[in-house]
Amino acid sequence: MSLDWKLKVLSLFDKKPSDNEFSRLTPEFSRDNFTKTVKLMNLVAGGSAPALHDISDVKIPVNGGEIRLRLYRPSAGSTLPVTMYFHGGGWVVGTVDDYQVFCAHLANASETTVISVEYRLAPEHRGPTAAEDCYEALQWVQQHAAELRVDGSRFVLAGDSAGGNLAAVVSQMARDRHGPSVALQVLIYPVISNDFETRSYVENANTIGLTRKSMRWYWQQYAPTAELLASPLVNPSLAKSLEKLPPALVFTAECDVLRDEGVGYATALRLAGNRVEHVDMKSMCHGYTVMLRLLPEARQSMQLTGERIRTALKA
Repeated sequence: MSLDWKLKVLSLFDKKPSDNEFSRLTPEFSRDNFTKTVKLMNLVAGGSAPALHDISDVKIPVNGGEIRLRLYRPSAGSTLPVTMYFHGGGWVVGTVDDYQVFCAHLANASETTVISVEYRLAPEHRGPTAAEDCYEALQWVQQHAAELRVDGSRFVLAGDSAGGNLAAVVSQMARDRHGPSVALQVLIYPVISNDFETRSYVENANTIGLTRKSMRWYWQQYAPTAELLASPLVNPSLAKSLEKLPPALVFTAECDVLRDEGVGYATALRLAGNRVEHVDMKSMCHGYTVMLRLLPEARQSMQLTGERIRTALKA
């Protein structure tokens, strides 16, 4: 296992907090630092957003508040199906602004209206608030499909990292609550469990993209109690059943702490009788999919995702 040389170059700029800095880490600092990192990453590795027909925001009510959705329409003159996108960031950091370049590319590649969900963040909103926000957003879009000028008959749910966790959880919620029909779940290096002793966590504990220490901190913000950690709305692998879930496209990265749990969930879904396509990207790290200018592997993953979304929605 060896990290791609281009990522090794990027790792020279990847400053990891010391133990003392981690003990004083705040969500506010982490959010500011994440946004700064995203801006730098887009300049160096991500590139710019492609031109779309329209990008617009709407605020919607959820239980106890409201959240923002951002709609990416790749073309005019047709009622397109929807890909709901749940961004990464350990349930603590990240906004729809941070994921604009990626979501614009996804809208073009999938030929769908991508709707990025700005769910409420931990620790101000512990789990499973983020999952409930995402499920309510899915329901709201279905109920308001006509005014949004989208096809609300079937959806694709997609997300990366903590957003991959949310896509997996919301897929289960839609099944269990008889909610909107989901044609495909796209899980990009998803967070599935809080087992920090897997082989991938040990091998990649301090690799660029995401560290074991960072993931421990994110879990503490989102699910600080044993009760929350035991909930399938937080940990999708603990669902009573994984049967009759939407087909899944699961991406993992070889040099990522989350690799083994993504592999394990893909296997568990397949054993439960679901259609699963698993892609493990060699020499890649956590976060590689947003590096569309720098990495051919990111462009390949985007192309494959677009193809699989289009195929699933035509089935």
